[in-house]
Amino acid sequence: MNEALIGLGSNLGDRPAHLRAGCLQMLQNGITILSVSSLYESNPVGYTSPNAFLNAVVKVRTGLNAAVLMAVLQTIERDAGRQKTDSYTDRPIDLDILFFGNSSINVDALVVPHPRAHQRGFVLVPAVEIAPDWKHPLLEKTLTELLKGLNTDSEGIRIFSSSNWLNNV
Repeated sequence: MNEALIGLGSNLGDRPAHLRAGCLQMLQNGITILSVSSLYESNPVGYTSPNAFLNAVVKVRTGLNAAVLMAVLQTIERDAGRQKTDSYTDRPIDLDILFFGNSSINVDALVVPHPRAHQRGFVLVPAVEIAPDWKHPLLEKTLTELLKGLNTDSEGIRIFSSSNWLNNV
């Protein structure tokens, strides 16, 4: 079995409902959710939009390899109406493998750890909440150490809901 950290985001429609539905579909695909961060609201990063994001991180256990896990997550995104583009856009749901055990993978479109996870407060704040000692396999620093070295002011990260937001799934 493999453990992974999955980043969740949504900035269109009923954002909490999209994230709950994504988690439910993970469960239906045999992915066990071990822990759930609080929901955080933040400004879009990399583009301008009036729609704030909700972000969370879940720690999961799965028998799937990273490539199959990514395919499952992409299917969940498509089923929710996500349309992939070459640039950042608003989306009902975004699911990313942030870390897959202590693996470093760079094959085709699959890059793990997520290449920008260590640069984004909206990823690190919820990740540190549930996995503070998780070590970045390439940078050899814990998520807590990475967050301490990051200026997150421009992201406007704020708590939206405690970690019980997923309890009714």
